Amino acid sequence: MTLKALFQHRGAFAGFCILIFVLLLATAGRSLIPYSSTEMDFVNVMLPPSLAHPFGTDSMGRDVLVRVLVGM
Repeated sequence: MTLKALFQHRGAFAGFCILIFVLLLATAGRSLIPYSSTEMDFVNVMLPPSLAHPFGTDSMGRDVLVRVLVGM
């Protein structure tokens, strides 16, 4: 499949964009978020999703998004 055909097919283009987004998050996402994946914060236990913690926090106060990006 050529690039021209990729850009003309909506489904293929959407899949390509999602793939690029996931690859960017996997490589650079960890450095964009200021929280540690292992540091515990017992003040912020079980918080719901918010702007500070997009996926919320777990039972030990760790940021869930960072843990997903790291793969823990």
